[in-house]
Amino acid sequence: MARIRPLEGREAPVLLHVLNWLTRRMYGQEMTQTRLLARNPRFLLGSLGLSSFSSGPSELDPRTRMLAMHLAAEINGCAWCLDFGAYSGARAGVPSEKLAAVGEYATSPVFTPAERAALAHADAMTQVGGHVPDDVFAALRLHYSEREIVELTVAVAAENFYNRANAALEVESQGFCALPPRPKANTSPVPRFVRVANVATTALLRAGIRLVGFGRLPTYLLTVRGRKSGQLRTTPITVVPQGGERYVLAPYGAVDWVRNLRAAGEATLTRGRCVERVRATDLPAAEAGRVLRAFIESGNPIGRAFGVSAASSREEFERATTTHPVFLLRPAESPGREARTDAAVVAASGA
Repeated sequence: MARIRPLEGREAPVLLHVLNWLTRRMYGQEMTQTRLLARNPRFLLGSLGLSSFSSGPSELDPRTRMLAMHLAAEINGCAWCLDFGAYSGARAGVPSEKLAAVGEYATSPVFTPAERAALAHADAMTQVGGHVPDDVFAALRLHYSEREIVELTVAVAAENFYNRANAALEVESQGFCALPPRPKANTSPVPRFVRVANVATTALLRAGIRLVGFGRLPTYLLTVRGRKSGQLRTTPITVVPQGGERYVLAPYGAVDWVRNLRAAGEATLTRGRCVERVRATDLPAAEAGRVLRAFIESGNPIGRAFGVSAASSREEFERATTTHPVFLLRPAESPGREARTDAAVVAASGA
């Protein structure tokens, strides 16, 4: 039993209820460590960011990352992390014999030279002081790019945080390995960490909390009627100043909110107590490409999702908008396009 009682029921903050619902759907039960972190509600937002270090999209093979994190958990003796790591690894296709042999990575024949280099790096990082010898780091460079090395290092550091916090609070294994593997949901173009963040962001925005997104830009809720169900659907978006008009961009392609907006032709933007009804027009490629180029050139990190860069040609930008639509937004009561309002571009942060 944990040394600190996990929060539950009425004493739990709103965000914890949201995360509990989400983890029940994803893993079949609530996370003890999340309920402990909720003793300070601000830690919950921090934990969402930390999870992107260990489970977000990366150039590094996720299976290599999982092996390195599993080794750190074994060295630190974190029962909870070993249990959850074995469960997650099995779902991701990491061979069980590799998970079982991480402690003997230097001699076990089940590992590739690249995996041994990554595990040696994780091993050194997890020792007291975290110093990585030059020869260990040199071996790492033979197999991984600089970006992959940073991704591996940050993931192992995040795992050490969880290991040490769980050990100090005596968080016990929750028996994830005893649970039957949960079926994978339909593949979504939206990364899992974005879907998780969207759930929390939507809950906070509905509670009236004003948030900012990438680039310290204000975050809104976009509400549109579902094209099939007829029910109102809501997703968080970020409003980005540009010049003369307002637009909404679709970084993850023609996902549900995009198809709904195309069908409905109008939506509601909400931030705090401010609610605005808008019309939405799907722009032709030439105009959409110009809007997308301006957004990419602003340096917003979400721009990476569009598959183009500031150096891309006009044709490449226009081609990108065929799979990443751009909508013009105008106040629903506005009679014509000639009237100009405060400029902004809206980039949807999720689906």
